[in-house]
Amino acid sequence: APAVIPIAHLPSPEYQKIPRLVEQSFTAFLVVRWPWPLAATAVETLKTSPYVIEYCDAPQPGEKPPEGKVQEGENVNDRPKGPWREPNYTSLIFYDADNSTITTEFQADSEATPAIVIAGLYPTESGGGIQMELSFTHLRWRYRAPAADMARIPTPLHYSTASGAERTKVARPTLPPEVQLEC
Repeated sequence: APAVIPIAHLPSPEYQKIPRLVEQSFTAFLVVRWPWPLAATAVETLKTSPYVIEYCDAPQPGEKPPEGKVQEGENVNDRPKGPWREPNYTSLIFYDADNSTITTEFQADSEATPAIVIAGLYPTESGGGIQMELSFTHLRWRYRAPAADMARIPTPLHYSTASGAERTKVARPTLPPEVQLEC
């Protein structure tokens, strides 16, 4: 399953780099560890990779079951049902957990982890009006290969396992309140 990188604990200046990368029309995003080999450039890496990330709608964790139904623990309703789609926006970044920094260029001497920023996660139903991006989503990797290769590979290996419900909207970090005591 795709591994989401916890970015909420980043210092504000580093965290703000991610929304600046994402197009202005998107309000929600996720940062996922990139487990595949890197090419010469970030664009080339995303274009030539044999894997692509996909998402589908997920109910909010802890959401109450429909009236008259009892829900205890995990059941078939908690699993991703699809349809699976590719995000509208993807970008490759490098995350250094030790220094809490984010860069868009790979540096050979750095211990940065490659990660993919995904955004534009819209629900399946395309009703009239403005669509809101999903607040929670499931993720998975899909093998992207020519039809001849796909015919030889067993179907269960075409996809990774899906992640649990991942939150896509995180409150932006703010400055702590100033408290003044008067004596």
